[in-house]
Amino acid sequence: MLAALDRTIASLEADLAAEQSAIDAAVAARQIGAGYWQRRHDLVRRLRIVRALREAVAEAVQ
Repeated sequence: MLAALDRTIASLEADLAAEQSAIDAAVAARQIGAGYWQRRHDLVRRLRIVRALREAVAEAVQ
């Protein structure tokens, strides 16, 4: 289970890095619009949840 959570965390971190890169490019080009940050906020929220779940599972199996 920990391995699956680690894979999910790695995937979310990669998605978040890609999204942040896209946001940075849009800001630099002044092409960012309303709602553009929504996906990033969703990724951050999901990553926080999965990290907390992983920590709880790791504590439970010790």
